[in-house]
Amino acid sequence: MQEKRQKPTIIGVSTRPTEHLKRVWEDPVVWWPLCCVLVLTVIITYLSELVTLIGLILGIVINAAI
Repeated sequence: MQEKRQKPTIIGVSTRPTEHLKRVWEDPVVWWPLCCVLVLTVIITYLSELVTLIGLILGIVINAAI
């Protein structure tokens, strides 16, 4: 059965940082979004070299959407 975990809050992170860091180390959920942003950034950088203005605008819009 899965445990119900509390969501981190700004106040909780600033008052009890070690507790929140332990949770992050146990269950890191940042890798998938980070990889997606990295891949999209590489693609957009390539597109911006091909068509400078359109690729740059497209890159800003996609990264902002994420």
